[in-house]
Amino acid sequence: MTVIDQKKIWNLLNSKTKKNPAFAKEVEEFILFYSRKFVRAAQGEEKQTIATEIIGDVINAQIFHGFFLQHNLIANEKVGKESFLEAFWENSPGMSRNQIGEVMQINFGKDWHLQKGIEKVNVRVLNEIPEAFDIFRDILLESANFGAYKATTESEKYLGSVQHNDEYLFGSPYDIHFINPQIFIQAQYYSNENEIWDVFSCNTGVKESQWLGTVQLIKIPNANEIMYILTVSLSDLINTDEKMQALDLITNKLPKHIRDIVQIRLYHLSDLDTFTIKA
Repeated sequence: MTVIDQKKIWNLLNSKTKKNPAFAKEVEEFILFYSRKFVRAAQGEEKQTIATEIIGDVINAQIFHGFFLQHNLIANEKVGKESFLEAFWENSPGMSRNQIGEVMQINFGKDWHLQKGIEKVNVRVLNEIPEAFDIFRDILLESANFGAYKATTESEKYLGSVQHNDEYLFGSPYDIHFINPQIFIQAQYYSNENEIWDVFSCNTGVKESQWLGTVQLIKIPNANEIMYILTVSLSDLINTDEKMQALDLITNKLPKHIRDIVQIRLYHLSDLDTFTIKA
């Protein structure tokens, strides 16, 4: 069994953060998203101050935890031994991210993301910010998942790529595309006049992906111009601030000439049932 030096992996992660601007930006945006989410859940100025003080270090520690453990798997060639992981190294980036929680559970067990260094913070959050405890526990898992995902895609063994299709404006239909660390869009239908993507929550390994809404872009040709209507329907399971951020990110995927003229409609969904009417 190959033994991986923890300090070596720590230096590797720090080096990637310093030398790779795209990598650093992705990590920074991830930390910012969950920091806001945690602080927002804390009730009262004093609790929010506590939340702000602790959450950044916790997320960084969990990212490294997942990054390190996945490096161990890679070094010992354990990833891919299970039948459903045979094509793991060839998965597209989005699919790899959505599967990584299951990969880690298969290899390390249900509580793989928990580490001793976080125990005191865990107790402190439970005692001092109990209303944010469930979100804190989700952050522990999802941050470790993210670290393991980055270890995967940064590995020399990773062969995943995305086949591009210029007809789709929101991204390649051959992958899923994360709008924020917790939700992604997946292509469903395309025509010359319509583009429809469904919105799903990320599969964490504990919670499976859940349908959360739909994104539809409609192209309406007129005699002298072309109109575009962007309709975004999102579940109330997503809080309002994150809905608005998601809407901005989705809109910014469009080419500028469409963004300048598109009409945007945001709908809030309280009922997530879907059904098909058959003739």
